[in-house]
Amino acid sequence: MLSAAGSAQTDPAATLTSSSAEQAPPNPPHKTLKMGYSHWPPFFIKRRDGRVSGINAEIITAALEPAGYTIEFVDVPWTRGLRGLLTGSLDIIPSASFTRERSQYALFSKPYYQEQYVLYVRAKDQTRFAEQSLAQLLEQGFRLGVFRGTDYGANTMSLLQQTQYKAQITEQTQMDGNYRMIKRDRLDGFIQEHSDYLYHRQNNQMGEDIVPLLDITAIAQHMMFSKARDNSQAVEDFNQGLSQLIADGQYQRIFQTWQGNAWMLPDTTYTPRHIE
Repeated sequence: MLSAAGSAQTDPAATLTSSSAEQAPPNPPHKTLKMGYSHWPPFFIKRRDGRVSGINAEIITAALEPAGYTIEFVDVPWTRGLRGLLTGSLDIIPSASFTRERSQYALFSKPYYQEQYVLYVRAKDQTRFAEQSLAQLLEQGFRLGVFRGTDYGANTMSLLQQTQYKAQITEQTQMDGNYRMIKRDRLDGFIQEHSDYLYHRQNNQMGEDIVPLLDITAIAQHMMFSKARDNSQAVEDFNQGLSQLIADGQYQRIFQTWQGNAWMLPDTTYTPRHIE
């Protein structure tokens, strides 16, 4: 998954030193940008005819096409996508949280949405688990499903990494894995990105018996542009295009089309601080 998941996921490309990207001179500016993606509704949906749609696909296209860019979508796993960004074989990775490691080989756009992670449980268990923190639930033996490689924020990650809870936590590699397990009573709940939950609810792929219980964290997401290519102008053009999408309402319409809601960051002028 490229996200959301991904998005704030662990960074295997960081094992390649930042000098790997810095030693190679940037390639000249170009107008065809390669964006790494994988099928991840509602952010990316790969159609049978090969076309790519979804929130990320529509936002990057709508923001950059007016400036003369063409977007080429490259189907690639998240970890390979990060390496492609470092080497310059890819120009863009979407749905990425800002980290020091990534800033060594990537330029970050302004945040264009906010991932909202929520703990979901069966409707019949909502009252039983109400008014308890995630820590309290785990202390009582709560069986939790998570998505492998996703960063749920420092406090939650510190909790999930505690040895005494290891046997209670199940990692999934497919988004619908947690839903299948909770239906079979092998989990008490799972953490999932809220827009993904809404998409599956709207498309009747997740029943009304699964309901939100507890907000876990919200993380600002950016488009990452490869430093191995001369993408500084593309970042600026994307930021300007994003501001225009928000101003004319197209941004809101894209989110509403796919999930019925939009989490626009209050400060759309924010830019990640420079890391020396």
